[in-house]
Amino acid sequence: MYKRIQVNVFLALAMLLSSTPSIVNAQVRSSVKPIPKAFIGEWVGIIRDKQRPTKKVIKDLCNSSYYQDDAYVMEFNADRQSSNTTLSLEDNFYEYPVSYTKYTPNHITGKQLSVVFELGNNDELVGKDVERFDYRITKGELNVTNKYGTYYLTRCK
Repeated sequence: MYKRIQVNVFLALAMLLSSTPSIVNAQVRSSVKPIPKAFIGEWVGIIRDKQRPTKKVIKDLCNSSYYQDDAYVMEFNADRQSSNTTLSLEDNFYEYPVSYTKYTPNHITGKQLSVVFELGNNDELVGKDVERFDYRITKGELNVTNKYGTYYLTRCK
């Protein structure tokens, strides 16, 4: 009888653990408007305040062949609920808009939840914060303004 209970408990525990989503696979669903379609896709640039990368650097970044200390890669997800940002070889940022103060097809500003993990290790949380953002598409270029500066990104095709 004891062995039968032990087997049942083991099976129940195995089912529970296998059905529990990990933080890597968890998704946050926002109740705010979805990110406008014009933003969806991958954008690349460099982490130098108010400097634009060369066309060669953009091409290399889009082909994932240039990852120096100054790479800035941002992807707005197709679910239109979040974006992912990778800065050089340091951290992964998962960003979820929580409110908008401006919302047009090519310009959104507001606040977002930013969850930061060590690059390549989504089990090592670096930090989380609610911060202001300003994303504007001008002449095919994405201008990202945050508390660190202004960055110019180009869409990968």
